[in-house]
Amino acid sequence: MTEISLDLVGGQGVFGVGSKGNTVTGTIGFSVQYSPAGAGTWTPIGSASGLTLTGGLASGGGAVINLTSGARKTYRGGIRWKVPAGQYDVMVTRTTAKGIGFPGAVDTNSVVDQITWTSLRSINPQNPSTTGTLKLAMRIKATDQLNGVVQNLSVLAAQKIPQWNKSTQSWSAEAETQNPAWIYAWLLTRCPAVQRRLPDSRIDLDTIADWAAECDAKGLVCSFVMDSARALFDIARDVLAAGRGSFGMRNALYSVVRDVSQAVPVQIFTPANSWGFSYTRVFSDLPHALRVRFTNPEASYQQDEVIAYADGYSADGSGGTTLATRFETLDLAMVVDPDAAWKLGRYHLAVAYNRPNTYMLNADIESIICERGDLVHVAHDITHWAADWGRITAVSGDGMTVTLDGPVTLDAGVTYNFRVRRSDGTQTTGSVTNAAGTTQAITLSAALLASDVGNLFVLGDVTRDVAQLIVRLVDPGDNLSAQLTLVDAAPAVLNADSGTPPPFVSSITGQSWCAAPDPPQLNLIVTGAPNDSGAFNQGGGISIPPQPGILRGGGSGGYMRGRPTQQL
Repeated sequence: MTEISLDLVGGQGVFGVGSKGNTVTGTIGFSVQYSPAGAGTWTPIGSASGLTLTGGLASGGGAVINLTSGARKTYRGGIRWKVPAGQYDVMVTRTTAKGIGFPGAVDTNSVVDQITWTSLRSINPQNPSTTGTLKLAMRIKATDQLNGVVQNLSVLAAQKIPQWNKSTQSWSAEAETQNPAWIYAWLLTRCPAVQRRLPDSRIDLDTIADWAAECDAKGLVCSFVMDSARALFDIARDVLAAGRGSFGMRNALYSVVRDVSQAVPVQIFTPANSWGFSYTRVFSDLPHALRVRFTNPEASYQQDEVIAYADGYSADGSGGTTLATRFETLDLAMVVDPDAAWKLGRYHLAVAYNRPNTYMLNADIESIICERGDLVHVAHDITHWAADWGRITAVSGDGMTVTLDGPVTLDAGVTYNFRVRRSDGTQTTGSVTNAAGTTQAITLSAALLASDVGNLFVLGDVTRDVAQLIVRLVDPGDNLSAQLTLVDAAPAVLNADSGTPPPFVSSITGQSWCAAPDPPQLNLIVTGAPNDSGAFNQGGGISIPPQPGILRGGGSGGYMRGRPTQQL
């Protein structure tokens, strides 16, 4: 320690009572000394540097400290002084007998001067935390209005976070941001509260940068205060949800899975290279709207809600829509913008309405290219996706005719599409010019390559040759196999949050989002009697009409309705 501090308390006050019941002020003397631990060589605090006395205490020279008081309430005083670094013993001795030092008091029984030594502190000037986070220090004077532990403390704070530049492959300077992508990257790599942070080499920074650009374009924001212990993955999952993402690993890097438009599939699956295909459909009463709960900074960071309606539903059933009667709740505590909350609510409603089916299939090593969020093509007879599939066994010299590994039947009046997956994973398509009937040789409108022999093909109606599905889960199995869980790509999901969000009026404040405050009402107040010239004294005042909501105010720490009137 390098400083010592102690407190003296008189629980009943320190005062005397005179013959007429009046309060008498008196003085009590103490001797305060300190010594290196166990040395027994006592030093008076009068010779110590940095001596600080509070509560009516004053130095009487040497070890003597005088307490002067006449207060009929709890007395508190403190002594603080600096010492060379080390460990010390402290001795406090009262040098004034009871009742002595209060001239004017009736007798010793009319003096209240019982003093208790309540605390002894060692002060060590070092960082109290090793997390590297910013700290807030408070020094509070103990009084009859505030004593003990501070129960409520409000601070507006913002974390500065660097951002990754894809062009320069470098981090920018730290700056305040509410972008979920940068918060997610910061939690994984730089958050001082995380003990096991990841190096940049383990993060898919370019994908996260693309996600950040999408969040900026859509206005998706994230803000929260973490004042209790939580698992890092739980926090990251909530941050990802605020930006319409989910956790994922890509190429052994920590990344994000996003639901975005994809034109190029990574794989094609048919009964020729997969097995165990099945699907399920959930029949449920879907909600007509979602009550999306978010944190409203304009309502003292209380939980507010915005309603997102499914397509075809509205609050009043106007404009050819149906009256919404079935509501469910979506909690997005880390979202602090009503427009962002509305967009996320619209997205989740679109997912529920447009992706009711879940498909599952098994594949061997061909599944290894698939990761969560990837677009794949699937053909299967159960769902009537495509008419046939297999392998190409021969390609004619001009590439216009291909021989298949088995016969196929072509129906009259159907326009067929012939799709080929090449060895590099790309796909090529062409129209079939054969007449109706069963054949093993297919004539195409566009030439194939000789290297296409052995490649996988899919033959089907041009409007339904393959289904576009999104990989939702990859469950690895034995011998490099995997079970894939898939959902419909459903392009309508991606556009559900487009358009302008409806105007938001807070259910707490009754005010529109970011609306200007009500104009003040200026009142002229005439007070007092006329002066020597016969004119009245005048004063101006601004009053604000009471508003709905709860405002904190008052010295007692309570609440009051409306807004206070201010007099000038």
